[in-house]
Amino acid sequence: MKDKSTKREDRRGFLKKSASLAGASVLPWFTPGIALGANKTLTLALPNNPSNFDPAHQSNHDAMACAQVVFENLCEVDTNGKIQPALATDWKVSDDGMTYWFNLRDDVYFHNGQKFTAEDVKYSYDTVRDKKYKIRRRSLWTPIKEVVIESPSRVRFEMHHPYSELFPMMSKYMGIWPKGSREPGQPGDPKGANAIKKAPVGLGTGPGIFVDFKSNDYVEFKRNPNYWRKDSPKWDRLVFKIVPEDAVRVAYLLTNQAQAITAPPPREFVRLKDMPGITGGTKSSYGLMMLTSNLAKPPMDDINFRFAVSKAINREEVAELFHGQFVPYAAYSYGGPRDGRPYNWDADKLTNYDLDMAKDYLAKSKYPKGANLDLVIPAVPYILNATDAALLVQSQLAEIGINVRIQTLKMRAYFKNAFGPDKTNNLHVFMNPPSNVYGLAGSMKSDRRIAKAKNFAPAYPEAAKEYDETVLKAWAARTPEEERKHVEHLQWIIAEHCAAIAIGGAVSANLWRQDLKGFDVNICVTMRSRDLDIA
Repeated sequence: MKDKSTKREDRRGFLKKSASLAGASVLPWFTPGIALGANKTLTLALPNNPSNFDPAHQSNHDAMACAQVVFENLCEVDTNGKIQPALATDWKVSDDGMTYWFNLRDDVYFHNGQKFTAEDVKYSYDTVRDKKYKIRRRSLWTPIKEVVIESPSRVRFEMHHPYSELFPMMSKYMGIWPKGSREPGQPGDPKGANAIKKAPVGLGTGPGIFVDFKSNDYVEFKRNPNYWRKDSPKWDRLVFKIVPEDAVRVAYLLTNQAQAITAPPPREFVRLKDMPGITGGTKSSYGLMMLTSNLAKPPMDDINFRFAVSKAINREEVAELFHGQFVPYAAYSYGGPRDGRPYNWDADKLTNYDLDMAKDYLAKSKYPKGANLDLVIPAVPYILNATDAALLVQSQLAEIGINVRIQTLKMRAYFKNAFGPDKTNNLHVFMNPPSNVYGLAGSMKSDRRIAKAKNFAPAYPEAAKEYDETVLKAWAARTPEEERKHVEHLQWIIAEHCAAIAIGGAVSANLWRQDLKGFDVNICVTMRSRDLDIA
């Protein structure tokens, strides 16, 4: 065991290394006017810049960490993946899964002083489903047929079909905003819909009130003095500092310029969490590292070539890069074979590493001598840093004659390139809510935007029809056993056509200061700030 002086030297040595890795001898400080650690200011460091604050328009979990300070929903998912009441005190679901009743809290006010009622719930869910508002996550809420106001404190949701995703999705891609807040002519937002994206002043019920946002620098909130959870928040000011570089993010933590960080560098995580004054934790998550493609674009238009790619990826070697923060597997599962989750081992065997079979598949493909494979990855770490994984996959595929050409893009350009109409191949980690179905539906169900970019339905119309029908069955499942059967069938359909390539599952991980009270690693990755307190 090392003595305390040795640990102090380790800490100093790592801080020095972090600064040099970042290319700077000193750390950049915040914009003047934000006092770090003073006046009960809590500072959390995130790698990604929030593209906007609209809870139904989010693209990554760092943006969600900011949006969830302002916006809340009828229920929420806690850090262990359990559904908990929020703006609704309780609810009931009909036996056929076609009707939901929610009883609402009577002591909630928006940041603008307006009382929260059933009118706001109806307005929020009506606007998110209305095409004219052009909300990114609209398709997640179209299973709702109608929202009916039964009283100022009670609403009823009528569904088009059973939808088991309703509760877990409420934390991830939705919130409640005041009636009329998305219409033209709002204060400071004459055209409508910009305030909720760029400066949501007065629009939420959450623990923090939006103050300021400086792109690529910070997001600032102040305590909501009228918050309905009377003991929260403990902080007076909350700042999310945007720090893309791993080493600089760690240096902020070690110097107490940030009290917690997300996406800690896996190589250093074990050593960092044992340093004096620092602690850390991990949880199994619903994250999946995947390689997805446009099945209409060469060379991934050829099924044998896709199998060659999948069978040439040694997922155990990929796992070694992430030092315990990654679980290797090949079936298309958000979470993998952990904690009793559905997992199709036949799908795993069909697509997992076998170099000789990879060579055989390549020989049978339209590209027997190999081909160039363009691959885009995000430039900024998101849950895990994809760069090292992409470089390793590049070297593994080179063994069978496939030349991977890697391009790194900033997050907005990455999403446009990876999921737009001219989609190319991408390698990325995606995170589910605590659901066995959500990611499978989002990836391949024919009406989803991401699925359309992959061109699975045009390439395999009968399989796509079967896939869509199986998703509906999984949503309607009455027991875990019934859901498991349908989820594993979805995994098999993807594997049978090698329609997307699973590499393995990410682990949720954080590092934080020991004097930060109330911190808990979130199984769904999004950093939670509401109940944190600086001792």
